[in-house]
Amino acid sequence: MSNELQKVNCEIASHSFAIPNDVLELLWFENGVFKNFAPNQEGRSSHLIGKADREPGYIEPSAININLPITPCPLELAKNDIGYFPTYKHMLPQSRYLYLKWLSDFSIPVDIGYVFLFYYGLERQLFFGKTEKALNMMLRLWTLYKENKSFEEYLFNAILQYCLTKGELQLFEKVVGLIDDNNKQYGRIISNYKVMVNQRMDITDIKRYYTNLPISARKIMTDVGAIWEVWLKNYLNKMYGGPFVPIPSELIQASPTICIKAYANGSLPRYIRDNIKQVYGSNRNSKIMRIVSEHIKRACELKLEP
Repeated sequence: MSNELQKVNCEIASHSFAIPNDVLELLWFENGVFKNFAPNQEGRSSHLIGKADREPGYIEPSAININLPITPCPLELAKNDIGYFPTYKHMLPQSRYLYLKWLSDFSIPVDIGYVFLFYYGLERQLFFGKTEKALNMMLRLWTLYKENKSFEEYLFNAILQYCLTKGELQLFEKVVGLIDDNNKQYGRIISNYKVMVNQRMDITDIKRYYTNLPISARKIMTDVGAIWEVWLKNYLNKMYGGPFVPIPSELIQASPTICIKAYANGSLPRYIRDNIKQVYGSNRNSKIMRIVSEHIKRACELKLEP
């Protein structure tokens, strides 16, 4: 077999779709040979892999029923808007065809609604299925569709919440590696998470929080120019063995927090949707910033060279 990922012929409503195995194994099916999710008579899910435990009528939106009609149509139509919060059950037959064709080939240009539909199922996989493979697929989708800020925000927040819940710092560092340091939307959240977990603020974090530093520190940094970063790095290396300012845990716990929207899939169980970890807000506790400020001032006084 070649290096190309194996594609599996998936029979749905008398049509065959060659879906790559790494995509197929992350889908939810209500029936057929791949069945792994079953809604009961009340509309809730039974206790298979993807249990839901929500009000009647809310079942996994991405769950595929292989008996629902499918109508082939030109792939160009996949770029048409399919509306907010699509579900496989309520899609038009043409849209089901386009969705399954896109699952077979991500290079097909599609409305972001098709991406969200697949993504809903990935959120369920995080908790009731193939967690690691779902996370890897999320990161793959991120690289393909991050230009859509709504999708990027939901995906980023879901991964952040998962990491906070599970204490997965290594995974979060992998996510951080995909984000430009200048990304204003997530830069502060990344720094918040790192400070909270590591109980320290490194130079990258300090630069992100520049506007929250006391005026006296900012004035010094402006007066000396970019060299402050070199002086601070050398000073911190001498003091703590690395380019970071230690932050007392009690100050971290006292910092203001904010809630973020996390999961896009409204059919996830309440105990998951309601277990939202707060992240620290952009305006950090002033005591923390004063500690950082004093280190900057001292470093600029000593002017330590490499």
